[in-house]
Amino acid sequence: MPPSDIDFDLQLYDPAGNLKAASYLGPGQEDSVSYISDSSGSWRAKIYIHSGEAQYSFKVNSPPGGGGGGGCPILHVYNGTEYVSEGLLDIHNPDGIDMVTDHTLITTPKRMRTKYLVRLTEHPQTISHIDQVRLFAILQDKTMIELPLVSAVHPVHGNVLPQLLFSDDWKTDTLGANWNNGTSQSIELKFLTLPPKIRALGFVFQIEGNNPFIKPA
Repeated sequence: MPPSDIDFDLQLYDPAGNLKAASYLGPGQEDSVSYISDSSGSWRAKIYIHSGEAQYSFKVNSPPGGGGGGGCPILHVYNGTEYVSEGLLDIHNPDGIDMVTDHTLITTPKRMRTKYLVRLTEHPQTISHIDQVRLFAILQDKTMIELPLVSAVHPVHGNVLPQLLFSDDWKTDTLGANWNNGTSQSIELKFLTLPPKIRALGFVFQIEGNNPFIKPA
């Protein structure tokens, strides 16, 4: 772990130069990102100093094998005009054990009255069992505030807000198109926004649940 007065941040860029993942933790914390590659070529990591001065170490881990990857829902964020894909959120576990994944948003969510709009859509080939979802705002001083989840609507089960508020055994299932007559199920989420005068450095979406499926390569 870095010294308590040192704060480095981390960003990941795809071969086209698009920001795909980032981590903005505060002083004394170790930043890391996890992203499932969606294009071939040379990816680039950027480490930059937010405060302090020190040496750093950098490590890249790649999963073994060349399979299609774990099953995952796809995250979309509304930017005021459209829902923008943030990519797959990996909660794959073949034994049905819940996994927790943190994803720093690349798209800045647009305030729609007093709500931020987020959508989870199941990958066509998989099924996810979603336990809890949370959204955090990272403030300018690197503190994090959880934004309350106030609405969660499933196309079949309707209101699933009670299922997604807490980390427990009460889950919501989302079916991919291959398991649902050609249509992947989505959950429409709404979170309360920050007060208008408070600016966020970034946002982190957290999902807990599991998906036992392996997508074909």
